Amino acid sequence: MMPFGAPSARAMQLWDEIDQIVSGLSADMQSIIQELAKGAERNAPLVHSKMQSIQAKIGDYRHLLDKVAQGPDAPVDPAFRPKTSSQTTWQDLIGRAYALRGEFAQWPEVNTKIHAQLGFGSQSLYPNPDERSRLENQHLKTQDVIFDMLHRVINPHQQSQTAQDQNAHADIPLAQSTFVHHMLAALRLTHAQRLGRP
Repeated sequence: MMPFGAPSARAMQLWDEIDQIVSGLSADMQSIIQELAKGAERNAPLVHSKMQSIQAKIGDYRHLLDKVAQGPDAPVDPAFRPKTSSQTTWQDLIGRAYALRGEFAQWPEVNTKIHAQLGFGSQSLYPNPDERSRLENQHLKTQDVIFDMLHRVINPHQQSQTAQDQNAHADIPLAQSTFVHHMLAALRLTHAQRLGRP
């Protein structure tokens, strides 16, 4: 029996197969990322094609795990020629093959998020007040009252004496919930413009 810590032609062959799968997956993901970055101009059929390609490669990976399970003494493909002069051991192969299993297990979640991006439609910049529940409206009003009370504790003066002497208008308060909606709208615009900063 081949020792797990000794270089193995079988390990090198399967290692090369992993390289092919990982390389193909990386290329598919890069294509998907590039298309999603185009926003409304993205090529949805191309993204779907790449997603199907990734699913096929995950199937190839599962088939490869079956080969790993056959052990280091299984026959080597006579046509196999290692791409490098690496001294891959069976122990190296098992470590890499099963480490990838954890990464591939995340694909269903990634797949769901990509689908969500493809089906993403336009949304109003501000929430529609008519669509809020009574409970949500009451929650926002309560927040506004609490922040107004905190403001009065920190600054009990309606207006500075200097401003009054110059006949300046007193501050016009802005509800905290309105301010938050403005900030969230500004943040969404920043992301949409890809400015990379607030």
